[in-house]
Amino acid sequence: ISSGDPTIELAVVPSVGRSSSDPQKLLCSATGFDPKIKWLSESREKTGSDLDPTVMEDGRMKAYSEILVPQQEWNQGITYTCQINNGHDGKTAEKRTSICTGKHARCNRNPFSIINIAMKLIAPSSQRAEVYLVGPSLSSVRSETSVSLTCLVVGQSVKLFSIQWKENGIVHNPNGHEQEPRDHNNGTQSKESILKVSVRDWNAYAVFACEVKHLCSNYAQQKRISKTRDPKQPTVRILRPSDSDLSGLKNPSLLCLITGFFPSDISVQWQLNGTQLDASQFTNSPVAAHTSEGFAMHSALMLPASEWKDGTFSCVVSHESSQNPITATVYTCEVTHVTGILSTNISTKTGTLDFK
Repeated sequence: ISSGDPTIELAVVPSVGRSSSDPQKLLCSATGFDPKIKWLSESREKTGSDLDPTVMEDGRMKAYSEILVPQQEWNQGITYTCQINNGHDGKTAEKRTSICTGKHARCNRNPFSIINIAMKLIAPSSQRAEVYLVGPSLSSVRSETSVSLTCLVVGQSVKLFSIQWKENGIVHNPNGHEQEPRDHNNGTQSKESILKVSVRDWNAYAVFACEVKHLCSNYAQQKRISKTRDPKQPTVRILRPSDSDLSGLKNPSLLCLITGFFPSDISVQWQLNGTQLDASQFTNSPVAAHTSEGFAMHSALMLPASEWKDGTFSCVVSHESSQNPITATVYTCEVTHVTGILSTNISTKTGTLDFK
């Protein structure tokens, strides 16, 4: 570049201390003989604000112009161009920037002295996210005509990620309903896209895919889900309280062990004498990997000792491997004699009769 050629610098002004919804400021400086600055957005001219020019030691002028870009437009990756025309000889120069290609600017004490920081606005590591795809609940599949699939995206500035749904490899129309991003205490954000699909398609083993792509990347992250073709039925058994627990604890518990099931979606309820108990009376553990081919969990039912005298306690498990609930039952009864108390416990799973 000869001393007479115009030069240009274009930078993105950091938004420190400003709201994330405020416009993004771009600052352009041009050096030449009477340089004129013009702003373009996708080939359309935009109006900027010219600042006072300065005169350099070699007699050339340095002109400055800034423009405020609406945040919504900036986040769409639209390219802005700063174009200059050197009034002395008609030579031109231009530079482009966008949220994907721009670099931050830092100003020293002289507000017109711009230093470009060698750091992209969007770091490559921020162009990846954690993607989770959750299928419909068992209860909705069995009771509704349509069910929901949920694609969860967790990362930095998740508004810059697009979410597209596909069914059997074909783009789903309409696309899912996308919710607003949520901020988390660890500095990450998350957003969900919920897709409604027919139970008929789900039961036909259609393959649904959630495809997530960052605005500044061509790389697509994809998760797939479909109804399980080979579900595994859980084994259900009840462990009763020991005699010492029954006599020494105010609220002894029954423990229902559920093992070896696949997939992981499962529902566990308790019944007493055929009546479903309130969920506040029992606690279900999280589902955990049990073996390489199955999952396990447990459920604890706690009742006052006074309610253990006579009753039929059932642990009722619903899982897609069986059309009917899988149930384990414990019978308890108390028979009073003149000489004392005989209490029995019979388990339908163990086939044992215990006396105390």
